[in-house]
Amino acid sequence: MTVAWSLQSTSLATGPVDKEVPVKVSILAILMLMTTAGGVSAQDMSAIPAEPASIRLVDLLRFRDQQARVFEGVGLVTGLDGSGDRLKSEDRLRPLAGVLERHDVPFLQTLDLLKTGNSALVMVQCKVPASGGTEGDQFDLTVSTLLDANDLEGGVLLTTLLRDPLLPDATPTMQASGAIEFSEDISSRGSILDGAQLLKPILRTAIGHLRQMRDPDGSIRLTLREAWRHPLVFEYINSKFDYVLQPVNEDFGAFVVPSEKGAELNDVLKTLIPISDLPAVRRVVIDKSTQSIFTSGSVMVRPFHFSVDGIKLLPDPSREADAQPLGEALAMLEDLGATAEQRIAFIRQADEASALFGEVVEQ
Repeated sequence: MTVAWSLQSTSLATGPVDKEVPVKVSILAILMLMTTAGGVSAQDMSAIPAEPASIRLVDLLRFRDQQARVFEGVGLVTGLDGSGDRLKSEDRLRPLAGVLERHDVPFLQTLDLLKTGNSALVMVQCKVPASGGTEGDQFDLTVSTLLDANDLEGGVLLTTLLRDPLLPDATPTMQASGAIEFSEDISSRGSILDGAQLLKPILRTAIGHLRQMRDPDGSIRLTLREAWRHPLVFEYINSKFDYVLQPVNEDFGAFVVPSEKGAELNDVLKTLIPISDLPAVRRVVIDKSTQSIFTSGSVMVRPFHFSVDGIKLLPDPSREADAQPLGEALAMLEDLGATAEQRIAFIRQADEASALFGEVVEQ
């Protein structure tokens, strides 16, 4: 089922569970609608624990090169009913010849396809979150037109290889394909849920790789994750290093570990920190072994494009996307009978879409 969500109630419509339903409802109404349509009765939910007992020091930090990455490629969308590109000569395509070659798109065959009006040349982009992924993991992607086509409705993206644009000569990292969906009134740009698949792993920087991150003088720069940036958090970490850390900005969000402390860095980063020793900040902690979710601070979430196991929530573009407490959204999902895995997927997708106002820590 696909619905549009916002935080203000509008008209409510129902339809078959396996069809897209073009309605605009509040998130509470969405869950009521899904409960009715799917025959799921609301369940009593236990309170979400406020905090885990402890957390590793390394989970408070972000390392160099450990951020979200965008992969892109140039591809072809077919199946358009006359709304695609209509090239009369190769002059329009010739300036893109180098781009097509770099993205393994054959020039002459592409030129022939783009003369019919039933295909379109598109830019494909996929954002992989900082947590990375393993081979076979799937991510949402966006598709946008590059030439004359102004309507991709009904189109299907042919298999397209995606690379890091900063490493154009590298082997492809992802492949993308699928039918295009739209959540806005702009038909020249759409998305494909789980349309991109990793061909090789993109893993977080491991503690054991810290030696590769040293500056020429032997020091290592570390950055506190956004939700943990607080002078008291820095002070606590500094105490573990005998107060030799050097902050590099006023908010204590980044600091340098001097070379003489490098030898003991691995052991220190594995230290378990009692949560009670840290100030309350916005964070969501996911315990992957028990599939438990812990929240602290006023973590908020705004409407975003969410899809998992047949449940799809699309933002309502006609309304302002106000945020609501994450706990409320999780509670309503649990009332629906959503599994722990589905609720964790909700948090991960919200974080990837920059719709979550708080830091996500997985341990």
